[in-house]
Formats: sequence, structure tokens, C-alpha cells
Amino acid sequence: MSFIELLAVATPPVDRAAAEVYEWLDLERKIGTPLPSDYKAFIDRYGLGKLCDFIVVFTPSDQSPHVSLSIQIRQKLDTLQQLASEWGEKLPYPLHPAPGGLLPFGATDNGDVLYWLTSGSPDRWTVVVNEARGPDYDHHYCSMTTFLAEVISGQRRCRIFPQSFPTEAIFRSA
Repeated sequence: MSFIELLAVATPPVDRAAAEVYEWLDLERKIGTPLPSDYKAFIDRYGLGKLCDFIVVFTPSDQSPHVSLSIQIRQKLDTLQQLASEWGEKLPYPLHPAPGGLLPFGATDNGDVLYWLTSGSPDRWTVVVNEARGPDYDHHYCSMTTFLAEVISGQRRCRIFPQSFPTEAIFRSA
């Protein structure tokens, strides 16, 4: 599955004429790494919203700190670093900018965090989901859009997500 399959299972907003135009190179410089092309295609086509009223993919915009990619990267990685350094939690993966480090790209309504595992080129990054308020991680050896398309369509199960997910394969714009 890929971005094309995601389009088939989660219809994007019809009118994206007023969509923000993102300066991808500026954002990539700011966060210190190029981003996967499927993430850029997702943001350009879907914008801000929720998949199945459950998953939010962070956006390049800094207008809302709760969904801003650059702000959420700092917050989520700072939280993991604090858990490791102050509470002794063992992290199964390094953190960005370390090679192969976790880099957050989204979250669920339950507080679970979706990360890229930044091994290799950005278009080869895989997905890791960390449960909310817990040490469990679920690694999926696929791209962001493949992961989203497959969990929404029921072809892939993420053991972190509730058994009842997905309830609807839709995208709601913010």
C-alpha cells in the first residue's frame, strides 16, 4: 500500500484550493532532516484533520502547537528524554537526531504517539507507535501512508490501538 491506496480508503477534503503552501526546505532545515515524500503528499492533499476520528498527523504549520510538527517533535522527544534520564525508562530506540532515531509525526486521541524510525533515506523510514503513558512500542515495517491505509482498512493491526479501531474509514478536516 502507499499514498494511492490511502486515497482509496480515506477520502481527502474536496476543496483544498485554500490550502497552505509549505516551505518544505525551511521546515526540513528547522527540524534537521529531510522528510518522507509520502508525508509531504499527505499534508498537501489532506491538510489538518483526523483519520477515523482518532489519528492526527502533525502539520508543518505552527498555528496550533498541538498539531505543529516542529513543536510536537520537541515536546515528544523531550518527554521521552526526560523519562529516560529522570525516571530510568529504557527506550528501545534512539531519539532523533541520532542515526535511526525516533521522530514523531502524529498522535491518537488516546495519547499514543506515532513515530518514524529514521533509518536510511526518509522514503524508507518505518513506523513505530508508542502507547500513551506506557513503555510499549509497536514497530511496523512500512511507510507512514502504508501504515495509515492498512490500519484504516483493517488490513493491518496495531496492537497499541483499541480493538474497536477503526470504526469508520474517513478523514475529517479541522
